[in-house]
Amino acid sequence: MPEEGANRHGESTDQNRNSNDDLFMDWTPIDEKIVLSNIEKVRTSMLPNILPQTEFQKEVQNISSELMRNDGVLKTVFIVIDTNIFLSHLEVIKEIMEIKINGVEVPIMFLPWIVIQELDYIKDGKNAHEFLRKRAQIAIKFINACLQSDKKILQGQNMSDVMQNMTPNTCADDAILNCCLQILRRKNRVILLSNDVNLRNKALLNNIPAYGHDEIVAILDPFRKPANEKVCKIEEIKTSLSHLISMIIVKEIKESYGSIWNRMGGMSKPPWSLEGCLERLLNYWTSVFNFSLQKNAKEHFLEFKNFLKKESITTTDKETFINYCLSLCTYLRNGYSNYGESIDDCVKNIKNIQKSL
Repeated sequence: MPEEGANRHGESTDQNRNSNDDLFMDWTPIDEKIVLSNIEKVRTSMLPNILPQTEFQKEVQNISSELMRNDGVLKTVFIVIDTNIFLSHLEVIKEIMEIKINGVEVPIMFLPWIVIQELDYIKDGKNAHEFLRKRAQIAIKFINACLQSDKKILQGQNMSDVMQNMTPNTCADDAILNCCLQILRRKNRVILLSNDVNLRNKALLNNIPAYGHDEIVAILDPFRKPANEKVCKIEEIKTSLSHLISMIIVKEIKESYGSIWNRMGGMSKPPWSLEGCLERLLNYWTSVFNFSLQKNAKEHFLEFKNFLKKESITTTDKETFINYCLSLCTYLRNGYSNYGESIDDCVKNIKNIQKSL
């Protein structure tokens, strides 16, 4: 039986924490394009297995539990992490683990099964450069340390959940998206963390917020300062609304411009800030949104955009802000009934937050 202060492998938990910090000592920056290119090669050559094949995979499965449905008011936030983040920006994952959303809840770092397999595959040097093999080894050590910790803020996808959607022909992108959608279906909140722009675009088209390593902390950061709770609530509304509008913009631009949609001006790196969303609604008003939205919606978007330029929001401004948000949702609901459920969910979220302002 392990001594007090030791984990189930008989190792000192203090030593684990120190070695966990040491994992980042040699974490020098590398070219993101090289990482993405090598992962693409690995995904082309790797045949994913549904059942655990290695000790690391079995270890993750032994600790992983099935996702539970959450019908409560407080929704757990899951950050689904792509392989490229573990290989190039492990320090960002560690930083996210220190964030408390609304000063209360720590988000759960979630590993899709395909990511676990890819890291294992790369760690063994299969079709990957030496520097990536080393990165995968460090990432796996970090994952093991987190799984053994008493703080259960990193979880792996349970096998029963994997088998619901995964087949031998499921590609990596689809496997990661299926993982995100499972979390949504269980009534939790989900954010995809990936530096693969194509995967992020696919996520957004499925109503899943998605960010790169250079954006995710800033997105979560407004919620980590409980000293000004009302400011946090305003930022939460902005985030919820910007996710909704970004999704609608991407889908409508794609519908209008087809395969070249992501080469149109301003279409890179969605989702955008609320201000950025309003700017894109105005920029594409004549060519896209004018055909579905009421004409006076354009004036509303412009007024709201100018309102958001204020450095601070007073008590009176808070009511004005809420009214702008709800009116914007009404314009979208009247023009795009096909997004009705997503818009209604956003409105419900805004009204729930409004009660605490």
